[in-house]
Amino acid sequence: MSDRGETTVGERSQTVEVKLAPEARELNNLNTYIVLVTEAIEKALPIKERLVLPEGEFLRKKEFHVTALGFGTKDEIKEMAEAASERGENLIQKINEILSAIDFSFTIDLNSVRFVHNKDYDANAVLTKTGRAAFESEYTITIDVNMPGMNEFYDRMREEVGLDLGQSATHVTLYIKQNGPATGMGIAITDLEGQIRGDVLPRIECKPLSPEILK
Repeated sequence: MSDRGETTVGERSQTVEVKLAPEARELNNLNTYIVLVTEAIEKALPIKERLVLPEGEFLRKKEFHVTALGFGTKDEIKEMAEAASERGENLIQKINEILSAIDFSFTIDLNSVRFVHNKDYDANAVLTKTGRAAFESEYTITIDVNMPGMNEFYDRMREEVGLDLGQSATHVTLYIKQNGPATGMGIAITDLEGQIRGDVLPRIECKPLSPEILK
């Protein structure tokens, strides 16, 4: 999950390019994987630790990442891996090989900061760690990234593993609204347009934010 890479800030533009070449990568013990981009985000977008907005207090995340495989698929991967093992196949090794072969280089559009509201936020689910909303926050502030390698990863997972991850919606969560022990870990954005329409859970509302508000 290394985030070491070459970062280039485009002159006279609001775009930042970051190189993340293929390298050895492995799922963690929860069968999830994140691409760490902390160093690149901190260099491209220096932001304050805390924001107070009408919705409440927002704290800056300690690390920044793009999710490749999140909590929503961990149980399905576990079940698929167990079934593959009975056939004498190692599915986890196959996924690790795919992850390691991907070039996760990306660009950041500094004008793509979003304020995101989770319309399906369930404080009790977060408190009890139950159901699909167990880790979902109420509000977040995110920034979009263009990561072509994630599309390749999704394609290979569907074609070679048989797991359909839906539509890639690569982004980085910068801030999470604080709700005490029911704060959650972010909002899973897997299909931005579908979630805004209400076709995909969690349903969300978004509005653009100026990056100046974060400084």
